[in-house]
Amino acid sequence: MLDWVVVIILVIAGLMCLTMSATSMMDTNSMGSYFTSFIQICMWIGIPIICAGILYFVVKWKRKK
Repeated sequence: MLDWVVVIILVIAGLMCLTMSATSMMDTNSMGSYFTSFIQICMWIGIPIICAGILYFVVKWKRKK
């Protein structure tokens, strides 16, 4: 359980650093641009993970039949 907590904390820290660097290139004075960049990064990470998960469950379901 502790391993997963450490992994989640490291992933969140990495996302925050990535968002900070993306925000500093665009507009450093706006919190709105920070949250916009954060949402965009999460979408670019989340969509492939969701697609891979769906594909995994479809393949698993087909093999079960």
